[in-house]
Amino acid sequence: IFDNIKYDVQHNSKLGLKNTIHLYSCVKPLADLIVPQEYGITEPEKVEIGRMILSPLVRKLMADLKVASTDDTSDNPYRLNPSYMPNVLSPGRYVRTRLYFTSESLIHSFLNLIRYAGLCNPEDESWTEAMEYLGSVREAQYHTQIVLMMYEDRLLPEK
Repeated sequence: IFDNIKYDVQHNSKLGLKNTIHLYSCVKPLADLIVPQEYGITEPEKVEIGRMILSPLVRKLMADLKVASTDDTSDNPYRLNPSYMPNVLSPGRYVRTRLYFTSESLIHSFLNLIRYAGLCNPEDESWTEAMEYLGSVREAQYHTQIVLMMYEDRLLPEK
């Protein structure tokens, strides 16, 4: 009901449907409670469900991150023209971008893995700030985006 009434409120206001905003305000609190629990109630359940339904996507992400962490440029023969970017500090570097399109259910599960699978050090201030932000997100709706960025630590020795 929630997805349908939300869509009607946002996109079908010209139809003159009655009481849609009232219905939306009634079902929104229920959806806020139920939707996150569709992908597990306890943290271990959320991680297990996430692992089960996300394994193909996670394998693809890991493979792409491995390629992005190398100096091999065979997958990307294109570079930006330096004359168009005079303020860029490292115009010779390759920037690889990957776009993945998926469903809301996979986004919820992916966020659960990020939150609960022990991926990073909980004492890291940046990680803690990111987790606080994720905790404030109540709904992954249409056009939800997740941006993952990988940075090179030039202070670490090369492997």
